[in-house]
Amino acid sequence: MVAALTLTACGSGDDKAKAPAAAGGLETTEVKAMGLPFLDQTGLHVGIDKGVFKTEGLNAVTTFFTDSRAGSTAFESGEVDLGFANYVTLIQNIANGKKLKIISEGSLGKPGIQAVLVPDKSPIRSIKDLQGKKIAVAVLKNVQPLMLNAVLRANSIDPDKVTYVPIPVPATMQAVEAGQVDAAAFTEPFTTQALGKGFRVVTDLASGPTQNWPTAGYFVKQEWIDKNPKTAAALARALSKAQEAAGDRTNVEKVLQLPTFTKMDAKTASTIKVVDFPTTVSAERIQRVIDQMKVEGLLQNDLKAADIIFSPSK
Repeated sequence: MVAALTLTACGSGDDKAKAPAAAGGLETTEVKAMGLPFLDQTGLHVGIDKGVFKTEGLNAVTTFFTDSRAGSTAFESGEVDLGFANYVTLIQNIANGKKLKIISEGSLGKPGIQAVLVPDKSPIRSIKDLQGKKIAVAVLKNVQPLMLNAVLRANSIDPDKVTYVPIPVPATMQAVEAGQVDAAAFTEPFTTQALGKGFRVVTDLASGPTQNWPTAGYFVKQEWIDKNPKTAAALARALSKAQEAAGDRTNVEKVLQLPTFTKMDAKTASTIKVVDFPTTVSAERIQRVIDQMKVEGLLQNDLKAADIIFSPSK
């Protein structure tokens, strides 16, 4: 998952005010959300903090998980209704037969957040110098290598000429300094931390062919939509409002410091770069991920983004 942070406290949180029972004829007023310590999911936490779910008659209750695997298990069991994942994993799950719909986009990559970095003394000076080198990524065959492969191809570099090594994001700086890898794909807040300790950018992961790249989103089960069509529509509207509220940097910095989210210190929250939070779901954007996954051999099926996006009319 993009932008994995360190979660120091777990528990549950809910929208500031309880939603009235059966508000607006909704099938249910409570929505159980998967909470993860990822910068990409900031919109949800801003929305809860600002009480925007209440404006749609909803009570958003969040159960926090330290990692995506635990969150996915809870989603599968029905412990939570609203899931969150990076698009590579989500699209593969849908391609493998899971009946899921994207109900809101979570984040868009932009320059400065994810980048391949090296120590200043490294002989690697340009993207061409990455050929034949070992590069640390958070997860193999997932978001970071997918984006980097697209950038490599745009620079006439065969991705097979680099070797990806899976290393947890918080450990990437040490891995480079110890010589385990030649370079590493960093993501915030670790990008800013590494740059502050003498690392420099070789290439950005969200530029050129990956500018405004959709990285993660919120999803629900089709069966949940079928049982709760009015609630699903209200949830989509509430998430759009939450994403809009996350466009205010002040709101973002506040929730990043919450002990039930990332417990980031104020200085870090004020200096890191944050993703863009789209307020609408774009089939065109998500299709870019699907198409690139096919190029990289991560997807065999012919999927149409429009078919996996929730629409109140469907």
